[in-house]
Amino acid sequence: MMFHKPFLIITFLSVILLFTQGCADSPTEARARLEQRVNAYFTALKINDLATAYRMQSGARDGSLTADLFHRLMTQSGGRLINYKIEDIQIEGESATIKAELTYQYPQLHQPYIRSRSSQWIMLDGDWYHKSPTIPSMK
Repeated sequence: MMFHKPFLIITFLSVILLFTQGCADSPTEARARLEQRVNAYFTALKINDLATAYRMQSGARDGSLTADLFHRLMTQSGGRLINYKIEDIQIEGESATIKAELTYQYPQLHQPYIRSRSSQWIMLDGDWYHKSPTIPSMK
């Protein structure tokens, strides 16, 4: 059986196209993946699942943030996240800025406390991670 050059070229290009389609997300897909990850992060904080929220920190990946320190940072104010609403998502390459309205309940306050906050997210090995705070060393 003899194959013609155009057939081989089209077959080769089709195979390359199939492999490269899974490698890069469209802007819409990247936004959806980030929004899903942000929702999972805030939901974990809302239900006080600090272990899950910690695993979504960039510092958990590079070792710059320990689970113990993250737990202390999340519990030191005494407030509890009771609701959130994503207001804006801005993606620039492998970094993103999320603006969210966060509602906290503090034991010392009778009314929930609402504040807008921006947070940074970064892409690491194909997943979005909340950019961990930089903690000054105590040397």
